[in-house]
Amino acid sequence: MLVQLPDILGPDALPPQTTLPIIDSSGIVLARSNEPDLWTGRSVRDAEVTAIVLRDREGRAEATGADGVSRQYGFTHIAERGWYVYA
Repeated sequence: MLVQLPDILGPDALPPQTTLPIIDSSGIVLARSNEPDLWTGRSVRDAEVTAIVLRDREGRAEATGADGVSRQYGFTHIAERGWYVYA
């Protein structure tokens, strides 16, 4: 299920510069709050943050994202769907 988060959340739902991706257990981006056309359907499996999110399922960590920038992340697992969300 590929969706466009800006359509669901609305343009002002997240603070500026916040990115909210939803990935599956394979590390494929199912939806993303910004630049969805660039990221949706793309694998981010090799990103440090993805490895942490898939391993720990819930928490927070400092890690390098798919864009190569180190940030603080918070993340959780949506068990009913098998999705992972982080920001």
